[in-house]
Formats: sequence, C-alpha cells, structure tokens
Amino acid sequence: MKRPYSAAVKLSVGLAAALLLATTAGVGMASGVPSGPQRSVQIWLPGPQPRQFGINSVSIGAPVTDEFQVTYRQGTFTLDYERTAGGPVTSSFSVTLQGLAEVRNVGGGEFSSDAIVAYTPLGAAAFGNRTIEHTETTLNGVLVDSFLIESNDGSIVMNLTISQGFVPADSGWLTPMEAELTLQVNHTMTAGDTSLALQVSISTPQPPRMQNQSWDDQHEFAQNERALNVTNDSGGVISSTFFAWSNAAIVNGKVGAVSASEPVLNETSGAYDVYFTYPRYNLTSNPNEIEVEHDPTIGVVSAAYASLPSGPLPTGPGIQADVALYAVSLVAVAALVGGTAVLESRRRRKAP
Repeated sequence: MKRPYSAAVKLSVGLAAALLLATTAGVGMASGVPSGPQRSVQIWLPGPQPRQFGINSVSIGAPVTDEFQVTYRQGTFTLDYERTAGGPVTSSFSVTLQGLAEVRNVGGGEFSSDAIVAYTPLGAAAFGNRTIEHTETTLNGVLVDSFLIESNDGSIVMNLTISQGFVPADSGWLTPMEAELTLQVNHTMTAGDTSLALQVSISTPQPPRMQNQSWDDQHEFAQNERALNVTNDSGGVISSTFFAWSNAAIVNGKVGAVSASEPVLNETSGAYDVYFTYPRYNLTSNPNEIEVEHDPTIGVVSAAYASLPSGPLPTGPGIQADVALYAVSLVAVAALVGGTAVLESRRRRKAP
C-alpha cells in the first residue's frame, strides 16, 4: 500500500532543497553570478486553496523582450513561449505524469513496453484534490517562487521552482528562463526483480527531438543533463522550448543513473511517451519500497538572452565539478528526507 507523506516529510523536502543550495553554492558551477537579463514574474493562484496555478515571465533589460507562461493543472504542466513578448505563441508543449511502470531488464538495455509487468496510471485522475502550497523567498537578492504539489494519495510530491534571475542550484545554476521540478515518488513494487519507470507524455504541435546535452548543460549552467527539444521553424525564425532532466537520481538514498527512452508517438492520445527508468536499490527493512527523487526542468531557449550585445554571455571559467562533494550533498539530502520518513513511521507505529 502506498504511504502518504506526512507534514514532517514534506517539510524535509523543503529543507533538503535548501541544503543543496547551501552546500553547492560554490561547488560544481561557474565562478561568479552569470550575466544575463532579469525577468519579471507574475503568479496566478485561484482562491485560498488553489488546485492549479499560472506563471508569466517577461524579460527585462535586453534588446529583445520575450515572454513565457507555465501553467499547472491535475498532473500536467504546460509551457507556452512567445519569442516576442505580447505576440503569438511560437513554441509550446505540455508534459503529463502519465503513469508508473514496473519493468524487467531486457536484452540490450533498451526500454520496451513488453518489459512492463505492472502499471499504475496517473494523469488527471491522480491529482487535483490537494491544495497547492506557494512560497516566495529571496536568494542572493533574487526573488524565487516555489509551488508544492501532491498527488491525491500523497505518494508523489513535486516542487516547482522559478526565479527572476540566476540563482545557485544543486549542480550549477537555475536560470530565469526555466522552472525546475523536484519530483519525489514513493512506490511499493510488486516483484523483487523489477525497476521503476516513470511515464511522461509530451503533447506538442512539433515532434520533440532527443538531445544528449540540454541547453543548460551546453552553456555550463548544469551538468550531466539530457533534454527533449521542441523547435518551431515554420515562421522563418527558430523558436525552441525544452524538457530537460538530470542523468542521475536518488533512489533509496543512493545516487544512480537514469535511463530515458526515445519519444514514441502514442496513436491513441496523440502525445509522445517517454519512460524514465530508475535503478533498483532495496531497503533492508522493506525491499519492495522504492523512493525516487529526480529533477526535471522545463524552459525556453530565450531570444532575450541571445539578443545581448555579445550573444550568450560566458559564465566564467565554466563548471568545475567536484563530483564527490556533489554526491555527498545528494546523499545528505536523501538521508534527511529518508530519516524524517523513518522517524515518522516509528511515531505512527508507537501511536495508540
């Protein structure tokens, strides 16, 4: 049975994010704060107990002014980008958490739907009953907004973060041209020889293209990332958005490699399905309990950033990663979250 996260565990997720920001502020990233345009961010939250939200971000201080919107509703995030602020949408996509699959390894290591032995549907039916928690803070003088989202049964916790400028993040920088989604999944497996895979569906007018390096990775704002790129060149001017992710995730307190399948068109839904498969690290106390933390990102290839006089500005000498310290910080975060969960579990067992 799935175990809902308690308030203590949810708090530990926020503390863990703060720990990552603090411990990596001078590690694994370019020296100094990157140069680039700031953005004005406006938030839309309907009512005192919102189940959805919207974000509008407009560039400031660049020769070209662009704009993008991020909206969320019932397990789906939608990104619309206007290369010229106030103009028509020039690139867009929606990404939905579609389901959780248990898969067995197949020959060659490539994902195959034939390897699925159990499946838990998500989508709109799994989200929308819990209030979204919005927080606003300032980091290094930059305004940062976060949105804590839970599935109806509490087994999935997501924290979407967006900033008005460059702020240090776990493996580099969170740029103002994107929103980071810290995703935590708690799932009970049905078999001892399977791995957990997250299915996401990408809906877009243009077919998404797999990139071995994300835009952030290419520009030294992140490291060890891949991405799906959605590019519209129909109007003679290229306009791109992306869905990126780290090639590493925390599974039951250990850092492991993430495998992403190529996008495949689902003829029933018309969307493109992608599966992220995570390694299996068993807990001694409960081998079938799996907890995964992964950090995807949704963002735009900003015309405002590219329009600066020198083009995309350098970020300094580049990312100089201390992989060991980064791994230690990831494990420390996992220990914080996992330790809180264990203490909460013990408290529940002792309760009359």
